[in-house]
Amino acid sequence: MKMAGLKEAAAITTALAALGLLAGCGGGDGGSSGATPTPAPQPAAALAGFWTTAAGDAAALALESGEVWAIDTTGTAYKGQVSASGQSFSGTISGWQGTAKDTGSIQGSFVPKQSITATLRAPSIGTQNLQYQYVTGYDQPANMQAYAGSYRADSGAMLSISASGNVNGFVGTCGFSGTVTAAENGKNFFRFKLQYANAAACGYFSGKATEGIAAPVDAKTLYTAEVATDGSAGSPNRLVKQ
Repeated sequence: MKMAGLKEAAAITTALAALGLLAGCGGGDGGSSGATPTPAPQPAAALAGFWTTAAGDAAALALESGEVWAIDTTGTAYKGQVSASGQSFSGTISGWQGTAKDTGSIQGSFVPKQSITATLRAPSIGTQNLQYQYVTGYDQPANMQAYAGSYRADSGAMLSISASGNVNGFVGTCGFSGTVTAAENGKNFFRFKLQYANAAACGYFSGKATEGIAAPVDAKTLYTAEVATDGSAGSPNRLVKQ
């Protein structure tokens, strides 16, 4: 799934976890009692969803944990962390165009499951204003079997995804393989991990392990954002089922 930048439809931090355990000693009998574990915080639950622009040329995935992935028409893959209060949100986000990386801020307002108005500010791009619409298919469980098959990417990559989640593919003479898994929150997107061959043909992903997300736009199309696990490179893509 090598991302070399989107063409016509350029398409999208680790989930937070917290565990608390409180124990108190009883009075005369020396007994003790324990509290149930504290639920993981959900700083952006109302913002969660898969969102695209009206033209479908940019998209964003926001999770309940505040983890955000996005892609846009500049051929940039974004990854960040936000928190929401009421119907406003803000946070930090990094963007990659290959090995060129920039970090900035993102903020905006939203109507849950309807729309987002976002402003992105970063040194290399200045200010970007985006309007997103909610993709209702996000609320369905991810169906690995439905998206198993062969794909062509805008970057020129060819790849296959098995019903069990194995991925194999190539870009020219650059080979890669890995796995795809259904979203941990029961929603309609996938996470993937890939390993690229250590070869010049693989460009900035040569010898790299990568991770990312793939979000369905329709029955045949996935928008993806991919970042090297060492943070050295990243890019978006659009995959179309053949």
